[in-house]
Amino acid sequence: MSEAEETKAAEETMVNQRVGSAAQILHEKQKLQVTVGARLTAVEAHNLQETLRQEIADGIRELVFDMKETIALDSTGIGLLVAANNSMRNTQGNMRLTNVRDDIYKLLRNMRLVERLSASREDEQVSHG
Repeated sequence: MSEAEETKAAEETMVNQRVGSAAQILHEKQKLQVTVGARLTAVEAHNLQETLRQEIADGIRELVFDMKETIALDSTGIGLLVAANNSMRNTQGNMRLTNVRDDIYKLLRNMRLVERLSASREDEQVSHG
């Protein structure tokens, strides 16, 4: 197998990793799917921050946060989401939040972040192309 073929095969391989209790990360090609745990607060955000920074620097084009398990979100977690969104926009990438529980969705709406973070509720099927 040539070096180019090995590189292509490596890019097509899905990589699954766990970042402490903060999240499960699935990396496939240029997409990163982050399944957030029950809490996205100061400790969890800190654990996740460097991983996200590195993945964005490495050139991911799509970042998806699956929030179906998330029941707690504090200002540090919100800051992480806003910073990740800003970084993705700066690299012409896309970020969105999926399966956001109603109470967290309302918090994001009150903060005027629903559209900015492309957030969708648990029951919404949103197509982002």
